Amino acid sequence: MTVAATGSGTLTYQWRHNGAPIIAGNYLGSTGPSLSINSMSAYTAGIYDCVVSGGCSGYAATSRPALALVAPPPAAPCAPVLTQNPANQSVSCGGAATFSAAATSPAGGGSLSYQWRRNGVALSDSESVSGATTTTLTYSSVSVDDNGAVFDCIVSNACGWTRSDAAGLGTDCRVCPADFNNDGFLNPDDLSDYINAYFDGGCP
Repeated sequence: MTVAATGSGTLTYQWRHNGAPIIAGNYLGSTGPSLSINSMSAYTAGIYDCVVSGGCSGYAATSRPALALVAPPPAAPCAPVLTQNPANQSVSCGGAATFSAAATSPAGGGSLSYQWRRNGVALSDSESVSGATTTTLTYSSVSVDDNGAVFDCIVSNACGWTRSDAAGLGTDCRVCPADFNNDGFLNPDDLSDYINAYFDGGCP
């Protein structure tokens, strides 16, 4: 993975994995413009981005995220066979998204198990997640942090496993600026407008 940036002064780079800075381990170039993953595994799958800082007044910019996934092993004759993949979802801020997957288990494969993931990380049922280990996942209370998130499902049986296609989540959530009314000043009107937008579902 490679990023390109320009700016005055010396630029510094810091690659991140699932939002955490990469400081060591199975990587090469974690503080440079190009990052290499020496060996992909379930632990290195996920979302990668790069924070570039320096230049004018120490300004920092973050690259677009990139998703790295591990390909399933060659399918055994009795490994699960997907019959339905999840579809991309677009929901209103604070709403809920539903993703579905289905598979069959050939003779000798036994029963199926399902594990949903968000950005390559396994999900578990919580206040905002239900059905994390079933055919249908419900992901509720969508926020601005979920815009662009990717969901997939790992289906396994006694013979092996397979991964569904990845489905993206889009939302109209937006981050409101401090100068909400864009008049060049911070004043009580900005706070009032922000509160109104918050309850209208327009801001996190």
